[in-house]
Amino acid sequence: MARLENVKWEAFCMNISKGENKVDAYQHAGYKTKNYNAAAASASKLLKNPKIIARIQELGDVKEKAGIADADEQKQFATAVVRGEMSDRDGKPVPMSVRLKALELLGKMQGLYVNHVETNLSVQPVVIRDDLGEADA
Repeated sequence: MARLENVKWEAFCMNISKGENKVDAYQHAGYKTKNYNAAAASASKLLKNPKIIARIQELGDVKEKAGIADADEQKQFATAVVRGEMSDRDGKPVPMSVRLKALELLGKMQGLYVNHVETNLSVQPVVIRDDLGEADA
C-alpha cells in the first residue's frame, strides 16, 4: 500500500506508528479540535477506518523490518570488531578473545567452515542365500 492520498490521514498514521497516543497523533496531523474529548472521539473514529488500519499496520511492518540487521550489516559489524574498530562501554578496546570470536562468526557467515567431502563409492550388491536346509536348523 502506498501513502494515503489524504495528507492528514497519512500524518496521523505516521504519528501513531511513531508511538504517539491517538489524541496527540490527531492534533499533530493538523486537525483542529475544540477540546480533548472531541479530539479523542475523532481519533477513535479514524482508527476504525480500514485504510487507516492497513496503513498503520504497513508502517509497523516496515519499522519492524528496519530494526533487524541484514546479513551485510552483520558482516560489517563483525569485521569492525575483528579489526579493533569497536570499543566496549568504557571506551576500552575490545579484548582479543572477543575479536577472535567475531572472526569465527564472520567465517561461519561466509561459509568457510563447511566441510565438503566428495566420495566415489562403488557398491556391489550382496546376495543372501538360504542354503541351509531345515534339517540343519
